[in-house]
Amino acid sequence: MTSEDFISVIITAHDRRAYIKNAIKSVLEQTLKKECFEIIIVKNYEDDEVDSYIESNGIKNILSSGQYLGEDYRIAIERSTGSIITFLDDDDVYMPERLKYIYQVFTSDKNVVYFHNSPFYIDGNGNRIQYNFRMRDIEFRNSMRKIIVNSGSPITRIMKVKQIGGDFNMSSIAVRREVLSDRLDFLENIVFTPDPFTFIAALATDGDVIIDNTPLTLYRLRHGRIPEQMNVEKKPFPEGWSLRDRNIMIEMATRSRSKKCINYAMYEKNDFYLYSSFKNIYGGQKKISRRTILHIMLNISPKSFFMVMLLYKNILLFSVLLVSPELARKLFPTVER
Repeated sequence: MTSEDFISVIITAHDRRAYIKNAIKSVLEQTLKKECFEIIIVKNYEDDEVDSYIESNGIKNILSSGQYLGEDYRIAIERSTGSIITFLDDDDVYMPERLKYIYQVFTSDKNVVYFHNSPFYIDGNGNRIQYNFRMRDIEFRNSMRKIIVNSGSPITRIMKVKQIGGDFNMSSIAVRREVLSDRLDFLENIVFTPDPFTFIAALATDGDVIIDNTPLTLYRLRHGRIPEQMNVEKKPFPEGWSLRDRNIMIEMATRSRSKKCINYAMYEKNDFYLYSSFKNIYGGQKKISRRTILHIMLNISPKSFFMVMLLYKNILLFSVLLVSPELARKLFPTVER
């Protein structure tokens, strides 16, 4: 049973304990009336201090044994009652007015199915720092209030959403319940990239997607985390899992029968291949084999190759890579993601 115009806040935590109480506190201190939202926490550990804090505040506390992030989200969504669902990673923080802002957006326009706000960036100690996630991050904040797209928008406009980070960071995303509840069979298999999945799921509907430049989330940068406070050894995710997630997104888009949704899902997969090559070059590796470069290029979906051509800088980079990886490092000194 769901409640109309009621928000469910889903907080996920995997092993980390250092910041989760700060995340919860930021939701409890929202300016929106308490009767308008609920908090659901899904984590894979038990902790006396954390659990006591959760229970004392009347929060739903779910212990998960799932291996994938998607499984945690599925469990939380099934236990939630809100018609509007928003998310918070355990190491991020909400600005006090975020839920009230979201409530107004979704209740004032019933056609809105997806909302994404801009973040401020903080370090491990919670200090605000300057950081541009995407190349057009500052341009977006300074030049426009918001972007609205839907399944009828030109594909170039939809792609612009990715360029400004509108499909990144679950702590900045809110959706109508049906965007994900109708696609739980796909969501539960997502390993660790639920944010682009959620964006593509929204595109599969006939509703409006809003990318708002109002900063309502404090996003903690990974390199700013404090290792000694994490209580867990950092475990890298295999690249193959990211590719697997993208294939699931394509399957979901195909079921929607929306050509633009399918094209964008293909674009998301192609962009990941390109990003993989960037990581090899800018991650400190001096050389990348030409065989690897050709493998990446051959795996770009020919069905949406026209979309890849729009990424002219990436294609140019590939061309230079084939000739000389060292030259590529000089010509493209920075690649912002």
